Amino acid sequence: TPIEVIEETATATPEPTNTATPEPKPTNTPTPSPTPLPGSVTLPNVVNVPQAFNNCGPANLSIVLAFHGDDTTQTDAAAYLKPNQYDRNVSPWQINDYVNDQTPLASTARSGGTLEHLKHFIAEGYPVVVERGADFNDGEGWYGHYLTVFGFDDTTQTFLAMDTYGEYGGWSPDGISVSYDELWTTWKDFNYTFYVVYPEVEKPQVDAILGVNLADEVTMWQYTADRAREHIVVNPDDKFAWFNLGTSLTELGWLTGEATYY
Repeated sequence: TPIEVIEETATATPEPTNTATPEPKPTNTPTPSPTPLPGSVTLPNVVNVPQAFNNCGPANLSIVLAFHGDDTTQTDAAAYLKPNQYDRNVSPWQINDYVNDQTPLASTARSGGTLEHLKHFIAEGYPVVVERGADFNDGEGWYGHYLTVFGFDDTTQTFLAMDTYGEYGGWSPDGISVSYDELWTTWKDFNYTFYVVYPEVEKPQVDAILGVNLADEVTMWQYTADRAREHIVVNPDDKFAWFNLGTSLTELGWLTGEATYY
């Protein structure tokens, strides 16, 4: 798939900081790929889909499946993933299993992502679906929401993403701009979780981008736990950091069988 690339020298993207509560960089920051990143990339042929009720999970999935030539619709995916239309959330791991079991494509779902991961995946030709917190009602309620990220620009410090709901003033077929800082801040609500769909033969390329911290599940959850602890040191009242720590330790308990994690 051709990729629109603006060639320019790019420096590593620092993880944005929150003005009131600076976010620490994670320890052992991943180096997903030795390939230098261009300053700007936009993937072509990413087509937005207006979601049905409570359907951002299946809708975003249909976007990335279509990008790779699969014609599964959000209706098809929802019939399997959430036959009850009032089911408000489909987890990335449910979606991951659906892709691997029900389509000819492959998927990987991971927590602990960084902005560099997103940029490397996009530069290599893979749109990435991230799960993040969102406020659609001016402080009246918090929601989880998916975005399909398919472009970035270091000059403007923004990502280009498909928003199936239209949380920024209306649904758009062209995508929306989301600042590096905003995505980093709201992505933390879900432990920096994302999934990537790809042809199965390209697994080695995907694994190379994931890097040593995310390729293995035990290592990944240890890494996300350490990151959450760093955030807690900066802000002991950070509810999402505490939740991310609990999630990571629970996953480690399940994977290792060691009661100490509980």
